Amino acid sequence: SLTRSYTKQLSAANLAKVKKRFPQLIIKQTENQLEAQGSYEDHELLSRLLSGKTIRTTTAKPGEKRFTLRVMKAPAAAIIDSVVQQQQWTVRFEPEIATRLKTLVTLNVTEATLNELLEKTLDPLGLTYQLKDQQLTITEKQP
Repeated sequence: SLTRSYTKQLSAANLAKVKKRFPQLIIKQTENQLEAQGSYEDHELLSRLLSGKTIRTTTAKPGEKRFTLRVMKAPAAAIIDSVVQQQQWTVRFEPEIATRLKTLVTLNVTEATLNELLEKTLDPLGLTYQLKDQQLTITEKQP
């Protein structure tokens, strides 16, 4: 737990919004400053918010896996293989699709769901997917 003071005066309404946005922080308002106690990560977000920058937080549902990935010119098949191995799935596709999966892709996702990750990988190649019984089937996208 970390305690920091911020030279910032907030209205009662804005203080309530900040407390709601950061429920895990203990926040107190004094005459000319804001005192907060909590994790380093929460302080970093609070500091950005108080300086006028936009912040974005994502809450994952229990059991929902999120992916943060930055790939520069890697075969789409490598991304798919990585996901398949992590999820312990099998993958299936027609032989004519194999050449498309060798296409180099650049991908930059933050806190993406599995569906978002697969769509961003396959959509630019004109491919889609279906997941059933731990098997990922990749097919050509129908017009």
